[in-house]
Amino acid sequence: MYINADGDENWYERLLADIAEHRGQGVAVVATKAASIVARSDAIRYVQLGNPETILIDDGRIRKKVLSEYGRVAEG
Repeated sequence: MYINADGDENWYERLLADIAEHRGQGVAVVATKAASIVARSDAIRYVQLGNPETILIDDGRIRKKVLSEYGRVAEG
């Protein structure tokens, strides 16, 4: 809800404040936990397989087509 608010530049801070109030914790505690979670969730995209948005499962045909369109010859 906050991220989609009409141009509210403080949506993240408002979100953290609401979470802190709900949990009965200080905003600093919640902000530290949120930063840790965001860092891990972003890092997990690059572990082992890489960025999921760029992964193609292919029998080789798509790779050859993409490489040929960029003027490179597909190996293997």
